[in-house]
Amino acid sequence: MQVKKVKVENNGTAKYIWESEGDKGIWAPYSNTQMKEIVEALRDGKTKIEVTGGKVKSEIVFERMVQRNLVTGWERQVRCRLAGETGEKIIFQSFV
Repeated sequence: MQVKKVKVENNGTAKYIWESEGDKGIWAPYSNTQMKEIVEALRDGKTKIEVTGGKVKSEIVFERMVQRNLVTGWERQVRCRLAGETGEKIIFQSFV
């Protein structure tokens, strides 16, 4: 699996949204707090970060762009997209 990276120039007004793929392929955004932690981890050069959603503890593995449940080992895809006035553009997402 590889990670597709697209460089996007913006004037500071762009909003990046981190999402995980849920049931039936529906993408769900992380909370604002989680997104801030994800961005900080990337800036610090971390390869993964632990996130908690309710009672479920997971980790996001950036190299594979997956979220792994730390109890069951179940994985789902994650992506980062740019949301703007003219639509959406995927910034980071894994692909086979």
